[in-house]
Amino acid sequence: MGKRSLLHALFAVTKGDEGDVTREGEASFIAGDRRKEGVFPLSNVLFNISVGRIAKRGFLRLVSQKDEATAVEGHAADLKLDRERFESNILELSGGNQQKALVARALATETPIVLLDDPTRGVDISTKQDFYRLCDQAAKAGHTLIWHTTEDAELLAADRVLVLADGKIVSEPDGCPDQRRGDCRRVLCAHEQVQRC
Repeated sequence: MGKRSLLHALFAVTKGDEGDVTREGEASFIAGDRRKEGVFPLSNVLFNISVGRIAKRGFLRLVSQKDEATAVEGHAADLKLDRERFESNILELSGGNQQKALVARALATETPIVLLDDPTRGVDISTKQDFYRLCDQAAKAGHTLIWHTTEDAELLAADRVLVLADGKIVSEPDGCPDQRRGDCRRVLCAHEQVQRC
């Protein structure tokens, strides 16, 4: 099992599953390949942010766009995503702003676990900085972030790093001062080459 398949397996686990992968608590997922796995291309920005909240409630309930906009506005503002763009089609946004919408979706869903699949790939430096700041805030608020990255610099932000190869953890570099106390909230799953760094 590789990094991406591990994240997908963690996300797909449902209550009562008995298998190789288990998870305690609900999880949200931020796809790195936003075109294939992230955005709903025919929908507006607001729907793309609030769909996780709507899914948690069940699809047989009425949805108020006004209520959804109010509920997700704070998360969008934290990412500098303009509320004025909520009615725009998601594909009208830049790639970085589409990714911000996916992050806002995960945070608006309010799950204790956030799974991130190489979320900063292909986004500009400014968007990355907003993203890192928000991830730090989420971790401090008690969310557990499990993050696959191909960017070595992102490993410095992690509390714990697991290096995976051929479906196994092959290394766990030291680095988290709180690791011994079990306070790690940011876990990065890195590619095999990192073990030599």
